[in-house]
Amino acid sequence: MVSWTLVALHYWLARYHPASLVAFAARKQGQTEEEGSAELVKRAKFIHDHLPLDVLPRPIRYGFARLSFLDNDSTIVGVAQGADQARQYTFTAYLADEFAFWERAGETYAALLPTLEGGGRFTGCSSAAPGFMENLVHDAWQAGGD
Repeated sequence: MVSWTLVALHYWLARYHPASLVAFAARKQGQTEEEGSAELVKRAKFIHDHLPLDVLPRPIRYGFARLSFLDNDSTIVGVAQGADQARQYTFTAYLADEFAFWERAGETYAALLPTLEGGGRFTGCSSAAPGFMENLVHDAWQAGGD
């Protein structure tokens, strides 16, 4: 339920805020649309396709792990965990799903810091588990360490 809600909120951000770049991130991007971050992007497409009739339609382009709004130049991309994937872009928002179970959560978050300090948004959601996310939630994490 939480993942669906957060996908919907980030979909709204991309739909109504021009030139937004929103990342849906999971441990892996996935090899098909049914797994990893590609599946999260597919959820956004599902939401788009099932909006009420009184919501004005918006032209989109949908491909593997990518949904673009053609009229406002906003894009949702599906990315895997890892510093290299986080550094490739300057994100408006970054949704990290099942963040507590990522092997490279700390290095991914550290690579996102320039984006976040520049006004980007980070949302991490997960089932409970010890590790980096627990330290982040309890404000016990410091840059440079996991």
